[in-house]
Amino acid sequence: MKKYSIKNTIVLGCILISLSFSLASCKEYVDIPISDNSIYSKDAFSTDAAATSSVLALYSSDNTRTHILNLNYLGGISSDEMVYLLQTDMGIAEFGTNTISPANGFIAGQLWQYPYGVIRIANQAIAGLNGPNSVNPTLKNQLLGECYFWRAYELFYLTNLFGGVPIPLNSNPLDNVGIPKSTVAEVYAQILKDLTTAKDLVGDAYPTTLRARVNKSAVSAFLARVYLYNKDYVNAEKEASSIISQTSVYSLPSPVTNFVNTSTEIILQQATQFGNSTIAANYRSTAPNKPVYALRNQFVNTTFEAGDTRRTNWIDEVVTGTETTYRINKYKLATASATTTGNEFNVMFRLAEQYLIRAEARAQQNNLTGANEDLTVLRARAGLGNKFAGQTFNKTALMDAIVQERKAELFGEFAHRWFDLKRLGLADAVLTPLKPGYKTDYQLYPIPASQSLQAGYEQNKGYN
Repeated sequence: MKKYSIKNTIVLGCILISLSFSLASCKEYVDIPISDNSIYSKDAFSTDAAATSSVLALYSSDNTRTHILNLNYLGGISSDEMVYLLQTDMGIAEFGTNTISPANGFIAGQLWQYPYGVIRIANQAIAGLNGPNSVNPTLKNQLLGECYFWRAYELFYLTNLFGGVPIPLNSNPLDNVGIPKSTVAEVYAQILKDLTTAKDLVGDAYPTTLRARVNKSAVSAFLARVYLYNKDYVNAEKEASSIISQTSVYSLPSPVTNFVNTSTEIILQQATQFGNSTIAANYRSTAPNKPVYALRNQFVNTTFEAGDTRRTNWIDEVVTGTETTYRINKYKLATASATTTGNEFNVMFRLAEQYLIRAEARAQQNNLTGANEDLTVLRARAGLGNKFAGQTFNKTALMDAIVQERKAELFGEFAHRWFDLKRLGLADAVLTPLKPGYKTDYQLYPIPASQSLQAGYEQNKGYN
């Protein structure tokens, strides 16, 4: 796989941005007409429709789609969740053993170059929207908010995967050449700045029918996560509560239906061309074939209590002789087409995570009763009761229960488990006995070799 430096990522291809993306051919899911091909020039923001098309590239460019796909798989096998069954691509296999080479093509491409490609689109759209144009002011604010959201989104994953990273904020690619790495604290400060700005700009209502573009609740959901990761528990609880309180908008349907694209649990999802989750393709398989990525037997056996309907609805099995392979079954469709349109998108934020965020934030503030109430809401949806009914419990026991509930609820989704193991200080204890090549330093991925050589970025510890 060809390697790129951040210089190449930002400089090459900075003028032409393809907008012939999947949403354009999915008219039943998109309310705004989309032009087939546009460039970032004076014409890109000359009309409301042109400006909208330019910003919609953030949702469905090749950079966005590919990055979202690989976050799920590579983060999953980096943790204790999944295994890569094919073992035909050694670049992927390195994530499963946590022995990743700085020359790994997925590190340089899908996890580094692609997020910066999305940031490039966001920066150019921000400049275009803030420059001379005739875009309706209300629409302009909405579009700007979406740009700030996506820039924050990509920075969040970059810093959680690599640690300190560069923060390119200029629309002129030449101004971004050679910028130094920022610290993790500085990256998070920029993320919070972008998200608080986005929250002020976007509307309460979704611009699309099926919650496939950013609104105020989507920003709050992301803010709640960021505050939690930064141990700002007061604000994490506040943002999560702002969503949970909207009972007429968001609720917890049965596990069998909560991933369909009309689900009331969804806060934000990425639309796909034919209505099937592209994440699901490598989780599903045509029986009796094994999937590309499967859940570890140990993960399944140590995660779910008897009677947990998430186990029966979100996991199924492929039996080959005496061997059982566990498949992720959150999304039911492996494929779809123009003639057999599906009803699943890629779910990015959902209500269950907000209950888990608020439970953890409350527990950390010693509101143990409130935290357990949130935990019990999720357990009830899964067919389980109050874990501590009739018992006296302390903060440690409650936090253990929250971590276990996150494990059962969020597996296979956007590297949640991988990030939880790291941010909660559990990675060494969980991964050392599971993976012979694992080292503490490997909790951060290596900076791509091309960046160390061409941009002069210091390599992360353990990879020199």
